[in-house]
Amino acid sequence: MSSKNVQALYAKSIQAAGSEDVLLSQMPVEDVMAIDPLLGLAVGRLRENKVIRKPGYDGEYGVIRVFEDNEVDRLRGQNELFARAPANSLARAFGKPTTMKTVRKKGVKAAELFKTPVKKKNDMPASVDLETLNTEQTEIAGTYDCPVAVTAGPGTGKTRTLALWLAGLVRSGKAKPDQILAVTFTNKAAEELASRLKILLGGGSAEITVQTFHSLAFQIITTWYPRVKSIYDASGRNSIIRYIFPENTQGAIRALADKIEAFLDGTLDPVEPEIEAAALKYQDMLESIHGIDVAALCSEANLIFESRREVLDYYRNKYKALAVDEFQDINKTQYEFLSLLADPSGRALPSILVIGDPDQAVYGFRGSDPGLFKKFVADYKAREKMLSSNYRSSGTICMASGDVIGHNQTSAGMNLTPVRQTGPLVSVFHAPDEYKEAEQIAKTIRALVGGTDLIESGGIYTGDGNGSSPYSFGDIAVLARTHRSAEHIIEGFVEHGIPVSVRQASSPFTQPPYSAIADIFRFLANRQDIVAYRNIVARLIPELEALQLDALFVALASSGGLVEHITQHRAVQETLSEGERGRVETLHRFLEFIEAEVETQGVYKGLFLILEKLHERIGADLEAKLLEEMLLETARAHGTNLQGFIRSLFLEQHETVGMPNAERVSVLTFHAAKGLEFPVVFIAAAEEGISPQARTDTDLEEERRLFYVAMTRAGERLFISHAASRDLYGRTEAASPSRFIDEIRTVLRTTFHMPKRRKKFNQPSLF
Repeated sequence: MSSKNVQALYAKSIQAAGSEDVLLSQMPVEDVMAIDPLLGLAVGRLRENKVIRKPGYDGEYGVIRVFEDNEVDRLRGQNELFARAPANSLARAFGKPTTMKTVRKKGVKAAELFKTPVKKKNDMPASVDLETLNTEQTEIAGTYDCPVAVTAGPGTGKTRTLALWLAGLVRSGKAKPDQILAVTFTNKAAEELASRLKILLGGGSAEITVQTFHSLAFQIITTWYPRVKSIYDASGRNSIIRYIFPENTQGAIRALADKIEAFLDGTLDPVEPEIEAAALKYQDMLESIHGIDVAALCSEANLIFESRREVLDYYRNKYKALAVDEFQDINKTQYEFLSLLADPSGRALPSILVIGDPDQAVYGFRGSDPGLFKKFVADYKAREKMLSSNYRSSGTICMASGDVIGHNQTSAGMNLTPVRQTGPLVSVFHAPDEYKEAEQIAKTIRALVGGTDLIESGGIYTGDGNGSSPYSFGDIAVLARTHRSAEHIIEGFVEHGIPVSVRQASSPFTQPPYSAIADIFRFLANRQDIVAYRNIVARLIPELEALQLDALFVALASSGGLVEHITQHRAVQETLSEGERGRVETLHRFLEFIEAEVETQGVYKGLFLILEKLHERIGADLEAKLLEEMLLETARAHGTNLQGFIRSLFLEQHETVGMPNAERVSVLTFHAAKGLEFPVVFIAAAEEGISPQARTDTDLEEERRLFYVAMTRAGERLFISHAASRDLYGRTEAASPSRFIDEIRTVLRTTFHMPKRRKKFNQPSLF
């Protein structure tokens, strides 16, 4: 049993059924449904043999499940639509205004409530489930006659409110499902929103467009310019710039790539003529290989709208309502994209809602501007609303995080109102160094879960002495400002036998050696991508010289992407020896094998084989193994859909890569934790120079917003740690506590100082 919630449900179920056997095979499904809706659905599927079987291979165990990936999370949602609502709200959510008693009386199978009905005209649930909304949420969910700007604090039911607003448009007749556009920042947010809409609207929700900014822009571009096939991110951008400007040093290439990125997404100010010229050369190269840079997606979509009025009119006529999630994170180019679509002066879209939290704006380095929230209100004469009732965090955590964010001059000024009890004080502990810090975090986690030995043996640790269930590893997250400052935590967990899962805010495919994997998948999806091919050969046959790589480059370009003809090309025959051509042909056979495995076994198998190939040349340390495990989890979710996998990797720059694991502690950066929540959170390395960072261009207010985001991921317990000294770049440096700790009122925190030396252990006598 992987969490205290699961253990509580298990105990409740066995108490009601008497035994596991009765629960699984004899108890009526509707009675199981009365205990817990999803448990009832699971038992019903099990009895009907509607389970998902995934066979194992290559050392991987097979898996038998009753739910698809993330299906439970989508059905339950942030506010647990089923578990927290009144008993009859489940039925209302599915358009059946009845109670479980009347279900039994009428002989209706409870599992049928979860089935999506065959879609008929206007066939959808009759009413929005407004009874479980608070006053703030109810006001927002029923406002359609004017643009609305909602400031939604952390844990206030933002996604649920947004879903009900969208569903209300359909129910009220303000818009048909296919006339509604909802824009999010991540695939995860889009999937969650779409799943909630399916619950509220049934099959009709599929016609609502729910996409990320990047995927929507990419769809617009490829619809009108279908030649575009490859997507280039930071790593690919560096590769092409290195090819165009071979005389540049590695540092100069990175600096130029950063400026070209800013130029492409419209955030470079001022625009330097030499940067513009370099960017145009870069785009010419992309065009020749049918590629596009992810940073240019919204700018290119804007250009299409501005240069082809018929395209803009098509989308304006298509949509009558627009919703934008995480509005605080958009940049000026994205705001222009929305303005072209919505036309604030002419009100092309009658119903508009934007929702977000300026206090959680943490992507300034990517050009996001929380000031656009106020600009939207002014440009659209929008009605301002607020969500301030926090359902996630304890009262103590709400007040402590409010103390920190209140020091920002640009704070939204929101006071979160906690729905939950006050809760324990924030625990702050001071360690002599980062190794003691890791040790203390590990020991605290062992205590929270009842000790790893107890967990393995099925023992129970009551924790607070009140008989409460222990936490599971999956209930716990350790957050750090940077990945580097979390490295010692990961090492400490392994030493103490604590299972760990590493998740990060950007794709690891942007960095070598994993960028080679990105190039392989790019090339398999687009045989015209000669840059990706050149990078693959350079990585996997490193002994080839630049002249030889250029010959292969030319041969591929002239062959139209047919690799089987490359080694017969005259330039290749003249510059590569017979042995070298043999190695190239072996590589070609490997690529064809990967392509076949992806098509038959899935992206997971293709990625697994590529990683094996990479490890023939380079080893894999602990961090690499954890990272690769995360990549494989991501690939598994895409089945055989290579294009979908590529889009998820390169289109979503804000996406947290890796999936939560109920049996492991999550280690994340502050950015990667955004949008997530955990019962227990540790904030590590809370020191000056780390959080906040000490660079000359550091935005202190954004650093404080990041710390606020980290604090508000916690539901029940929050621990903050710092070290008196830390090894940085091979030197031991003195460190001081982050100023953000002192901004928390002393009455809300308790402090613990760790001893500098480990106490000597004396074996107690048995006599």
